[in-house]
Amino acid sequence: APGAQFVCAFLLAVRHVSEGITSIVPTMDTLVPNTTLTPLLYDSHFTPTLSIAGYREARGHGAHALVTGRSSITEYMGTLGALDRLPICSYWGTDPAFANKLRFPYLSRTIPSTAQAAAAMPGMLRSFGWNAIGVIALNDPYASGFAAELRESAATAGLGIVVSTSYDELDTSSYVVALRALCEAQVNIFVHIGLFFSAPGLFDQAQTLGLTGSNYVWINSEYVTWGDVLRLSADQARSAGIM
Repeated sequence: APGAQFVCAFLLAVRHVSEGITSIVPTMDTLVPNTTLTPLLYDSHFTPTLSIAGYREARGHGAHALVTGRSSITEYMGTLGALDRLPICSYWGTDPAFANKLRFPYLSRTIPSTAQAAAAMPGMLRSFGWNAIGVIALNDPYASGFAAELRESAATAGLGIVVSTSYDELDTSSYVVALRALCEAQVNIFVHIGLFFSAPGLFDQAQTLGLTGSNYVWINSEYVTWGDVLRLSADQARSAGIM
């Protein structure tokens, strides 16, 4: 699972720093010499409440820095870090707003802003001869920010966004409403901006509404792969037919 991969990568990095292992970073033994890190792990379940609880507990255990994930959580952690002057590093916080050092002075990240992807995407789509698309985005800071940036760059590049709609992660009825908006717009090139755990339900509904198959193109943002859709689907055989 992606969460397990992140944790394993984090623990591996902690070990390499603490033991001065040079197999990945050749200068690790001299980059941070005589440094021992003690990892503290807290599961946010991607919710602000548990993230803040984890932050408070980590601070209570004397944490000197914090690593965090998706944009919706990074926003809270970056705000708290600014108040406590605690360094925060996000591996998944792509919201362009995080570049604002007045608001997030102690926040850094190891992933590019969605502004860069949004700026490049219209040119890529136009290179395929596509002039009009529909956009469907998860209603969360990451996806909403990406969609806003894409609308702006599309206008500059002469790419028409016929419809831009959104859905709520925990409200599956909103999936249908958003997908019907795509149907009514009568376009067949879709950009989906979302996260891996809501994608299977969304694409199951898209298949039911006839929005998949050889007449349609779906382009997912970086946090959704077809492997995720298949792996997390309740009906893998049905999901395999989407691809």
